[in-house]
Amino acid sequence: MQDECRGAYYCLPQVVASLTVLSLEGVRLEACSPISLPSLKSFVFMEVQVEAEELHMLVSSCPSLEQFYIDECGKLHLWVSSLTLKLLDIFGEWTTIQVEAVNLQTFVYVGQDSCHLDLASCKNIQDLSLIMASFLS
Repeated sequence: MQDECRGAYYCLPQVVASLTVLSLEGVRLEACSPISLPSLKSFVFMEVQVEAEELHMLVSSCPSLEQFYIDECGKLHLWVSSLTLKLLDIFGEWTTIQVEAVNLQTFVYVGQDSCHLDLASCKNIQDLSLIMASFLS
């Protein structure tokens, strides 16, 4: 076990060049060394315990990311920033959702609680779905 993983059972290698799809379900992520996922196109997070800043850094390490699905990862601040992201599906309870994705075409949010939603920089959205959502001004 490596010290920078602080007790985690598994750390991704720092560079995973050929990985195009990553799906994580029911795991807990802790801060590890920065990683690079240059070929990742699709990212699926289901019931993953992760801090908001760690999630933002992980998504930012994917310069080719086109699809991101996130489901039930806690009631926290979600900040997604990507130049290549085209589809973003978010499920669950969030206090704040901030999306900075100029090429985002499809955004789906299925929520159960009130949240702040910021899509101001997403100028190319073609499909927008807000289901069971309540937003704060």
